[in-house]
Amino acid sequence: MNPKGQRSRRLYSDILPCFFRKQHRESFEVFLDLLLDGSGRPLPERATVKSPSALSRFLSHAGWNTRQLCQVTRQHARETLQDLWRQQPHQRPRLELLVGLTHLEKTGKFSELADGVHTYHGVHLVVLSLRCGELRLPWAFQVWRGKGTPSPAQLALKLLRTVPATLLKGKRRPRLHADGGFERAEFIRSVLNRGLDIVVGVRCTWKLEDGRQVRHLMVRGSLLRPTGLDQVMCISWVWLHRNKAPEQRFVRSNLDLGGKYLARVKKRRPADRSLFQDGEGTLRP
Repeated sequence: MNPKGQRSRRLYSDILPCFFRKQHRESFEVFLDLLLDGSGRPLPERATVKSPSALSRFLSHAGWNTRQLCQVTRQHARETLQDLWRQQPHQRPRLELLVGLTHLEKTGKFSELADGVHTYHGVHLVVLSLRCGELRLPWAFQVWRGKGTPSPAQLALKLLRTVPATLLKGKRRPRLHADGGFERAEFIRSVLNRGLDIVVGVRCTWKLEDGRQVRHLMVRGSLLRPTGLDQVMCISWVWLHRNKAPEQRFVRSNLDLGGKYLARVKKRRPADRSLFQDGEGTLRP
């Protein structure tokens, strides 16, 4: 049997006991089937057993235990990683932590989320997932409620504290990957103080210690010290062809990975982000 199929079945069987009411359990079974379909579009409209309105009521109003569901998911992630490491004791892949800011589209009115929903973008989520070799495991998330509340970087640090120290041990030092929204010096210092390496996107206007901006660099892999940091960072960039005009995106790391390799790591980030986006749909009341 496919190992991925075995893991999915084990997680499937572990999650269902979290729902005590038969109606909730059946709705969640349909929702999981949509996610496991692999089409990349787990929308309620594609369900055939339950109506879209029934699934929407289940996700928006039903009083099921979200905390218990998160605990079961994390326990499954820990067991999956430990199984992988037992199978490869001498070739243990590096554990990588992926932090990103994503959003759920919002349609309708949500009185409970009035302070946390932007009219156009919807509900913003700071998501943490784990990557180890071929494994991609969601770990935790926090809702970012906008201005005047803890920033996405502060929420990301809170999520990092939920990762057990046993998962961060090993010969290969864990590495955190983050988007440009997590580029502040305080966030980078906190990550480095936790014993993690970091690869993070950076704005083209970010200033260096010598007064130049990042966009003025001419050589990939330059080792420079940004303002506000005592750590020398390796800085590179990549051209992303998403729209008609190519976009230049910069990236930096506390490791001297070389300009070409660091650019390749940055270019791989959109594929990692699909782990979050495959589970996104439209939030409806």
